[in-house]
Amino acid sequence: MLFTANTNPPMPTTLSTTPKGYRKLLQSLKQRIHNSQFQAAVSVNRELIRSTLSKSFQRELPTEAEWVERIGAKPLSGARKKGKGR
Repeated sequence: MLFTANTNPPMPTTLSTTPKGYRKLLQSLKQRIHNSQFQAAVSVNRELIRSTLSKSFQRELPTEAEWVERIGAKPLSGARKKGKGR
């Protein structure tokens, strides 16, 4: 049977069976995609946690004077004089 430029080859009316190994290939591909997505999510979460922790540790801690000012107490340093109290 010859085909001319104006005619298309006959198309099968139905696909009765899938090619051998197609289901296994499809399952394998789906599993690889799922594993890759999972690993990407783990990596993103790891970086978010690392970033959050590093930012929280980069903040400077208040000095003693700032703590005293915050709580409205008197500083302990110099409160007791030498030789007295014991």
